[in-house]
Amino acid sequence: MPRPAGLDVLKAGLEAAVGAVMIGAVLLNFGNVVARYVFLRPFAPAEEILQFMDVWIVMLGAATITREHRHLQMDVLYRALSPSLRRASDLLSAVLALVLTGYVIVQAARIMLLLHGSGTRSVAASLPMALMYASMPLGFGCGVLFLAARLRALAGAHASER
Repeated sequence: MPRPAGLDVLKAGLEAAVGAVMIGAVLLNFGNVVARYVFLRPFAPAEEILQFMDVWIVMLGAATITREHRHLQMDVLYRALSPSLRRASDLLSAVLALVLTGYVIVQAARIMLLLHGSGTRSVAASLPMALMYASMPLGFGCGVLFLAARLRALAGAHASER
């Protein structure tokens, strides 16, 4: 099953972004430890900023896992299925994931727009709360692209076996 190169480039970009945010989180945490214990002046907003970073890491990282089809699954039951039932299960799983992902995108976008419109900011770092929620439509949006490619490949494989 050939994979579109553009989606692999997108996955690589997401992985690079996740890695950069993780490195930034480590540096921020280390800097806060030094500020706290060496200079006795901790950077109070650090924990809140780290929470924002964690959310971005998870949302973007979930998309990369979707590209590689590495989400948790019940493979004991799956392996017991016949090849035709496995294909049907794969198709159903991809369709359900696509529908649920679309739902999450819509709901996250609604919350993001509400928070942006109200100007809600985080308490310690005074970051726009919409910034945290922006990770969801972006991460899940990339997931939709990956799921659509998977569904297209599964449907194509199923059609060629007839």
